[in-house]
Amino acid sequence: MTQLFSKVQFTTASFALIGMNLIPLIGVFWFGWDAGTIVFLYWLENVIIGVLNIPKILSCRASASGHPNRRETLGGLLFLSGFFSIHYGLFCFGHYMFLESTYASLPAWEDMLAALTQSVLLWSLLGLTFSHMISLFVNFYGKGEYKTRTPNKQMFMPYPRILILHVVIVFSGLIAVALGESLAILVLLILVKIGFDLAAHLAEHSKKESFIAPSVN
Repeated sequence: MTQLFSKVQFTTASFALIGMNLIPLIGVFWFGWDAGTIVFLYWLENVIIGVLNIPKILSCRASASGHPNRRETLGGLLFLSGFFSIHYGLFCFGHYMFLESTYASLPAWEDMLAALTQSVLLWSLLGLTFSHMISLFVNFYGKGEYKTRTPNKQMFMPYPRILILHVVIVFSGLIAVALGESLAILVLLILVKIGFDLAAHLAEHSKKESFIAPSVN
């Protein structure tokens, strides 16, 4: 991880990721957030990442055959987007069921929209969404990643980052609960998430155009 940070230049998207990920500290310091609320926010971020992956799939221009004139048809792109939406949606649903059984403070499905009326939670989610949109325009479109990536590859891009990151988050959250969810522990949970998220972001957008899971948009 140290080598990754030393070799990659920080960009606007990287600084946006750090800045927007610091917003939940407001919830911890001034609104008494617990580990469950923090994990709920990060689950919502997963949903945002999935939604933003759909226009990415539709935008990818590289052909799996390597032939520059054999791009996916519109029908093929729509099929991949639909398949991803169902598969990723089921993944997020299963993930939430696990979290809900682990953290008592997570809202039930029917109360989820009501939970988002909490201003700090909503602004934190909007901040994280803004961070991923900055990455979308700066890296994916701005640096032309969509030109060299196949739709099939893009379809699976979110999974390694999310799986690794949320294993870290879930275990960190459980440790926080076990240790009494003190202010220092909750702040550490957020900082750990930022560190791994940033490492994954830098690896994903490295010049080699291949996802490298950190030795853990």
